[in-house]
Amino acid sequence: MMEIPESFLRAVTAEHNVSEAEVIALLLALAGQTAESIATTLKISAAAVRKRLGSVYQKFDIAGSTPGKLEVIRSIFQERYQLSTVVNTSSCYDFGEAPDVPVFFGRESELEILEQWVNKDRSRLVGIFGMGGIGKTALSIKLAQKIQEQFEYVIWRSLRHAPSVKEIFADLIEFFSKKNEPKEVGISQLIAYLRKHRCLLVLDNVESVLLGGDYVGQYREGYEEYGEFFRQVGEVPHQSCLVLTSRESPKEIITLEGNNLKVKSLQLSGLENIAAKSIFVGKGDFSGSEKDWNKLINQYAGNPLALKIVCNTIQEVFGSNISEFISCDISVLFGDIRNLLEQQFNRLSNLEKEILYWLGTNCKPTSFVELQADIISTTSQPELIEALESLRRRSLIFNEKGLAKFMLQAVVMEYIISQFVNQVSEEIVSEVTLENISLLKNHALLKVQTEGKTRNAQIRLILEPVIEKLINKFGNKDRIKEHLLKIIKLLQINTPLTSGYAGGNIINLLCHLGIDLSGCDFSTLKIWQAYLINVNLHNVNFANSDLSKSVFTGIFDSILSVAFNPANGEIVATGDADGRISFWQATYGEQLFHWKAHANWVRTVAFSPDGKTLVSCSDDHTVKLWDVASQKHLMTFEEHTSWVRSVVFSPDGKIVASASSDKTIRLWDLDTQKCWKIFKGHSNFVRSVAFSPNGKILASGSADQTVKLWDVKTGKCLKTLEGHTKLVQSVIFSSDGEIIASCSDDKTVKLWDVQTGKLLKTLSGHTNLIHSIALSPIPSSQGGEIIASCSDDKTVKLWNIQTGKLLKTLSGHSNSILSVAFSPDGKTLASGGYDKTVRFWEIENYQCIQILQGYTNWVHDLALSPDGKIIASSNDDKTVRLWDVQTEECISTLEGHAGRLWSVAFSPLAGGY
Repeated sequence: MMEIPESFLRAVTAEHNVSEAEVIALLLALAGQTAESIATTLKISAAAVRKRLGSVYQKFDIAGSTPGKLEVIRSIFQERYQLSTVVNTSSCYDFGEAPDVPVFFGRESELEILEQWVNKDRSRLVGIFGMGGIGKTALSIKLAQKIQEQFEYVIWRSLRHAPSVKEIFADLIEFFSKKNEPKEVGISQLIAYLRKHRCLLVLDNVESVLLGGDYVGQYREGYEEYGEFFRQVGEVPHQSCLVLTSRESPKEIITLEGNNLKVKSLQLSGLENIAAKSIFVGKGDFSGSEKDWNKLINQYAGNPLALKIVCNTIQEVFGSNISEFISCDISVLFGDIRNLLEQQFNRLSNLEKEILYWLGTNCKPTSFVELQADIISTTSQPELIEALESLRRRSLIFNEKGLAKFMLQAVVMEYIISQFVNQVSEEIVSEVTLENISLLKNHALLKVQTEGKTRNAQIRLILEPVIEKLINKFGNKDRIKEHLLKIIKLLQINTPLTSGYAGGNIINLLCHLGIDLSGCDFSTLKIWQAYLINVNLHNVNFANSDLSKSVFTGIFDSILSVAFNPANGEIVATGDADGRISFWQATYGEQLFHWKAHANWVRTVAFSPDGKTLVSCSDDHTVKLWDVASQKHLMTFEEHTSWVRSVVFSPDGKIVASASSDKTIRLWDLDTQKCWKIFKGHSNFVRSVAFSPNGKILASGSADQTVKLWDVKTGKCLKTLEGHTKLVQSVIFSSDGEIIASCSDDKTVKLWDVQTGKLLKTLSGHTNLIHSIALSPIPSSQGGEIIASCSDDKTVKLWNIQTGKLLKTLSGHSNSILSVAFSPDGKTLASGGYDKTVRFWEIENYQCIQILQGYTNWVHDLALSPDGKIIASSNDDKTVRLWDVQTEECISTLEGHAGRLWSVAFSPLAGGY
């Protein structure tokens, strides 16, 4: 019998899914050992040996009753090996152990590209890269078969079993020399053949000689000469082509490739739906709706091997019914699919694994900036970039179309989340040591500042499965609580300042289990990403803890007002219909603190220019002023006879104007504490007031469908601007005071000339009433000042005030939007409304960059002191609350209103409000 290389035997058995244990038993049997002898060698029973060999015979379709089964399988190997070593002497083709590809689905465009590179562009080195099972091997074989007539020599070899460089070089040179092997075997001899002849070399499974556990493209020890060979093939002039297939790209291709260069690479993605369906058609008749077909193919990202595996399952278990399989919501990770992903995951560096964990657990596309903020290990920006590039070259991540955000394919995400849940659960239930909780410290189980849909997905996919494993381990909540608090104590003793996400993770687990936190000590720790909305924190110790990335409130409802800190724009205040005010850190959406400010609606809160005084207005018909420093109630103006809807300070801070449903506007002198003037003229309630920049003119908008301009000094009505056909909701002046803008229930924004009263433009586009408008304080890069308008149609529209042109419609809210506000630098817009969210929009590219959620009631207005130290809110509970921005504590609750508060504002000078 001819001698057959073990590598060839392994390649053939791999095609039949023979396990490693079965291969070893078979090799020993082929070597002449008896079952008893093999049993002694492997330290198993003879019966076990026979069982393994029986399984091999079954996989090769050798019937159990067939006599001489070992000789039958030996003849199969001999025949296959003879065929593989027969070289066509005229054309010199040797496809070695290349598997037969009788059916080939899709890939027409990829074949076309590769043929163009190899034949027309005369590329010297071509890489075909992609995930395991994506079809690289089949594509390389079909390519070689299609273009073989263009070459003198064609040879296809697999590196699956990692042959040494010397072994593969000897094999190649023996082929090129037609077995007249030269004395020296090396790169220079191979390059000489590639120069002299037109040769096509295909090396499959190159990842087998690459190093796992490091960034992509590094070589295993002893295999570095492969890299030198690839480099020389790509750089040195010759007339041949080397095609590589691999799950990851060797570093030489990364360095040498380019559109106009002789080194090219093709990143292979999944099959298109039509080609993917062909896999099933070849197996039999499958039924299912078009929607379910698409969902199935998308779940596996068009991966041919994964689809073949699931195809068999659907055929055998679900009667070839695609829809029935989909309806069962079965995990995509079963059989060899998990093994495939596990092989790839185990090759990653620690940072690459950390990135995948974050991309998986974030449950949404993630930007570089967000990823950098998530990772708390000492990772430099260049290291993070390098790791992301490495993951892209491994085909494990991709960019969301049109956006600089990273995503995982559905099957990869499910594997990563499963891996994460298993590992972090093992850490928690193991012996309590710092070494055992690295993942718990470095990763969040829940991202509390994300939108509700995403947070709910994290609860369902991560938090709840971890809890289920804890219950299985400990049995009851008391034992779980005891164990988790041991971890807290360990962190407090050893690493309180570097506890990372562990504290927040443990609190989220306790809260989701419904465990009472009363008496718990979380002091001195970082409490990041803790979701404490609606959680009773009575007698819970958070002394000296870092709570900056956690959220506490949860009694909020529809947002009636949003406002940026005029000092730095970093703090945003919101008011809701339950009378609560919240402060948020604008950049990251972190909730700083909140408080119950009123027993009823708060319409507006406003800080005075100097931040020393706050004014609020309410449904109780009053206007109240408060001293911010001492929290003293300074004065109450009680002369309105109906709801007070809006209040505003004059630019010098000496006068407060209030608008009421009693159809009047009142000016209050803060020095005399008396009503200085009453403006009458509107025939219905007054909804909004605004001072001109120089303080000489006051504008008012009313339900009588008019805007009136008033001389502040004389109280005379200067002009009545008519044109709206319904209630006027809001009025604002341009920064130069020459234009006034108004919005109305008639779905329009109108721009008026202040001097002439002439209507300049009508801005139409909203499909429902408009609640509020805001003016950017700084001209935008688009040219000119921007007006933002928000509406019951659930959109925010941005307009150029000079041209009246609609710049952009911002969509995302799921209900009416009640308030909009620009940041002091004009780069960010905040919007809030009945959907209980505040959204932050980046004006430059019109993208929503942050969503704040968790509201269950209404705050009507809020204001930040000019120095940025205090925030005030007017609320539905008839109170105004003052909060210290630095300490995050409620300084004072100002009570006295008998009804809803609509507005508050700070005095610019006085120390009162």
